[in-house]
Amino acid sequence: MDDKNQRKLVTALSIVIALVASRPITRRLAEEVPERRGIKEDFFESVLQGVVWTGAFLVASVTVREVARRLR
Repeated sequence: MDDKNQRKLVTALSIVIALVASRPITRRLAEEVPERRGIKEDFFESVLQGVVWTGAFLVASVTVREVARRLR
């Protein structure tokens, strides 16, 4: 698998992983955070979403590299 295809696969897989992982987080935040949100709640949500997206990208990257290595 060439680099270009690996990058495409990492991007697609990381998006799927992040979307699946962020649903429960978003749902829980909606339940626990009050109706009137402040800067604290916005900051917490953005940090949490950033961690989820970063983790998803790392998992996707490792997965694609392993698959590519095994296909060689």
